[in-house]
Amino acid sequence: MKALVLDKYNELNYRDFEKPEIEADEVTEIMKHIDKHPINPPSTKERRLERLYDLTRMVFADHIADEAEQDLMKRLLIGLGFPTDQVESTIDKAFTLIKNGSDQDDFVAAFN
Repeated sequence: MKALVLDKYNELNYRDFEKPEIEADEVTEIMKHIDKHPINPPSTKERRLERLYDLTRMVFADHIADEAEQDLMKRLLIGLGFPTDQVESTIDKAFTLIKNGSDQDDFVAAFN
């Protein structure tokens, strides 16, 4: 199970790294040493919600949120500083908002 979650994590990150300022060899190096790249939680609630919006969109890039992706989302949300007892409901709400086509402003406003 852990390997499956790690594979999905890598898949999500490769999708996220498809940006011109990051070279493919840099992505490979980062993924080899992922533990050396900690999650830096945003300092404000709004920034956490913006990061949640980005993560949720990455998960739904293939229009599927399978169990491994949901488990990964739980871990990432805790790492980003979301309250542990609210992670599942936060994920459910985030998935619903993205499925309904919310943009970032509407997404963030729905949590405030």
